[in-house]
Amino acid sequence: ILDAARDCPDVLGRVARDAGYEGAATALDALKGSYWSALAFAERHDFDQHTIERAIRLATGAPEASAAALLARAMEADLPVADLRAVLGALEAGAKTDVETAAAIEATLNARTPEARWDAYKGIFFTQKEAERASNPYTKDAAKRAPFVADLFETKPASGSEVFRMRRLAGDLLKARAAERTAGLFRIGIPALQAYGAEKERRGALDFDDLIERTRTLLQSEGMSSWVLYKLDGGIMHVLLDEAQDTSPGQWDLIRTLTNEFGAGSGRAYPQDPRTIFVVGDEKQSIYSFQGADPSKFLGQARGLLGQLPDLRDATLEMSFRSSPEILTYVDAVWNGAPPVAPAADSSVPVAMDLIRHTARRSGEAGCVELWPIAPKDEEEEPDAWARPLDIVRESSPQARLAREIADAVHAMVTGGAQVWDGMGGRRPVRPEDVLILVRKRQGGLFEAIITALKMRGVAVAVADRLRLTDHIGVQDCLNLMRFACLPARDLTLAEILRGPFAGLVDDDRYLFRLAAGRAKGETLWARVQASTDADVVAAAQFLRGLVTRADLPPFEFLSAGLDRPGPDGQTGWERLNARL
Repeated sequence: ILDAARDCPDVLGRVARDAGYEGAATALDALKGSYWSALAFAERHDFDQHTIERAIRLATGAPEASAAALLARAMEADLPVADLRAVLGALEAGAKTDVETAAAIEATLNARTPEARWDAYKGIFFTQKEAERASNPYTKDAAKRAPFVADLFETKPASGSEVFRMRRLAGDLLKARAAERTAGLFRIGIPALQAYGAEKERRGALDFDDLIERTRTLLQSEGMSSWVLYKLDGGIMHVLLDEAQDTSPGQWDLIRTLTNEFGAGSGRAYPQDPRTIFVVGDEKQSIYSFQGADPSKFLGQARGLLGQLPDLRDATLEMSFRSSPEILTYVDAVWNGAPPVAPAADSSVPVAMDLIRHTARRSGEAGCVELWPIAPKDEEEEPDAWARPLDIVRESSPQARLAREIADAVHAMVTGGAQVWDGMGGRRPVRPEDVLILVRKRQGGLFEAIITALKMRGVAVAVADRLRLTDHIGVQDCLNLMRFACLPARDLTLAEILRGPFAGLVDDDRYLFRLAAGRAKGETLWARVQASTDADVVAAAQFLRGLVTRADLPPFEFLSAGLDRPGPDGQTGWERLNARL
């Protein structure tokens, strides 16, 4: 990242902005997930940035012009200013729809940059979610007063000249920006991947993706692969593939290579101990995009195995031993009513969705499915930001209201005589431990609100059963020590350490502001900290230098030194953390 900041800061800035919360590091981590395919793509184009960019533009169908050039031409030279001014009067004298369109046109004409003009103008043609508007942005009365309004803005059919032009521009911008983002990520990411690979080679280390890729290469390449497969063929008798719907393409290649001999020649002749393949998977449970998971790929690979091994049988398990008939009927109705799973782009196997009819083992134990309406968000006065915590969930928020409704429903079941099946064919009253509440994630406003609401209603509830370590502020403080030791130039990380428990410089006016303000261009916060003569800052700088000198230690030893050793005041890092908490 430092090299990119020096060589192409504009590209790095764009990637960081597009990546969102964690900046460029998030984008690089995502690219690292496609380490081998990304490097193979770059190698096919000789690691030449211009060749890579051309290939990306060709793959995305992006125009030759950049997004900025497209906007400049469309919103300046090609913008029909005279026609737009001519229709303003007819629109301004019309209904609400006409007036809104007139306001957008006027804002477009008054904007000074192509980007600002586009931001003002596109609302005439697209919704806030970037969907094409289904209705005309003018009324019939406006069209009668100025018939050429329809020539510009008629939406159905898209015969208006500006409607056609703006829709084409939006498509070109989407492709151009996708190509630019991808090319920018490759520009800063390929050197990072190469450095990562060099460091792995220096250490003699392999990550999980390396193991899959190297094994696949070994089993598929010329030369040793035949001998390796021959030796493996005598030792592999059974293959079990669980959660097959989430198996990555590279892992499928391994399975297919290892099982090629199961149905060929002498490989089939094991009468005393027949060779088996057992594949378990359910496309309904696919974790989409996990390791490249794709339901259509699962279906295609499964059918490929059936064609490769004639003795293999496709068996479906339609009886559920967990759920009641009502729940299974509901699941079947939702799944069977969904669109068919589309075939994979690289698969020649036709994929169709079979209708499913599950059978309940608990056929005599009735269940129930309730669908609750979504609570709308109520408008309310914005409170003073200084008077409330940052993570507060307002009482009127949909999350808090849903949490209270859930708590009321559970309380009514426990105290109102509701019954559940006891597992032996009988019934008994509901107890709090019979209720399981599933949420999409175990942190955030709704999760905490449900626990709070249940406690407020007097319903016994287990506390959070999972803690995400990296969300704990003490763990974040420790991670910051590592980040700073690896890269002291990270100003934000250093600022957090200075205000954190290890340095304790919490008075911003006295410490952080004086250190950070008025720095020369390129001057880091670490340089200012080292140059400070303030006694408290000097003590913090001594602690920070110790971190830098221990940067080559393993994580446990590094953190132990920071947490176990007493500082000048006699307190250890543990004691400082506990005091701050």
